Amino acid sequence: MKKVIALTLFLITVFVFPVTALTVSVKPTDQFFVNDFANVIDDGTESNMLAAGVQLYQKTGAQVVVVTLDTIDGADIQEYGVQLGRAWGVGDEEKDNGIVLILAMEEREVGISVGYGSEGAVTDMQSGIILDTYALPYFQEDNFSEGLAAAYDALINEVYLEYGLEADPNYIPVDELEKDSMGSTFSLIVLLIFLCIISTIMRRTRRIHPGFFFFPIGGGFHHRGGGGGFGGFRGGGGSFGGGGASRGF
Repeated sequence: MKKVIALTLFLITVFVFPVTALTVSVKPTDQFFVNDFANVIDDGTESNMLAAGVQLYQKTGAQVVVVTLDTIDGADIQEYGVQLGRAWGVGDEEKDNGIVLILAMEEREVGISVGYGSEGAVTDMQSGIILDTYALPYFQEDNFSEGLAAAYDALINEVYLEYGLEADPNYIPVDELEKDSMGSTFSLIVLLIFLCIISTIMRRTRRIHPGFFFFPIGGGFHHRGGGGGFGGFRGGGGSFGGGGASRGF
């Protein structure tokens, strides 16, 4: 039975949701780590990002590459980042420790694609937190240079921490932001559960005694519902692939 279900799901995936081959034709610049094809990063910021990327690579062998494009022709931005990482060989071929930060201007989307070897440094949830915390606040004001720099810096520091190296002393690790996020989510879940319990009790109580919970005994309860509505560097040959996250802005 399990085999039948698995085969059915496979056939649905193949025939109902056919996979479209995504071809990446864009080539990396000589700088490799910073590829500003959309020309949205100012010169000073680009130099700083490049220096940070080179230094990380020299210390760890990991590669964090940022790419800005005018358009990705409607493709899924995270998948585009994965294919670009493979085509460019981002990260070490054996360790697959590459990360691609990609911005598509026409689609107004940003994504992080993480090689399998870097998923310990940046998980899917952490990728989303980095975009939400460091990139989107700037992007929503069309400040792409500073937003990319902040997200790139976060990725660099997370890789340092994964390799047991010292990060920027002013940097707040994503783990701490993740704990705050999980704490808020947990509180929301608890609140929703509490409200559901109260709602259930009220419904059952009204069926037993219509005058309970401030509803007049013998009186009708009427509810009127409402509607709502850098030069010479290159990739290490990494096979690349893994997790990440993407956001629109």
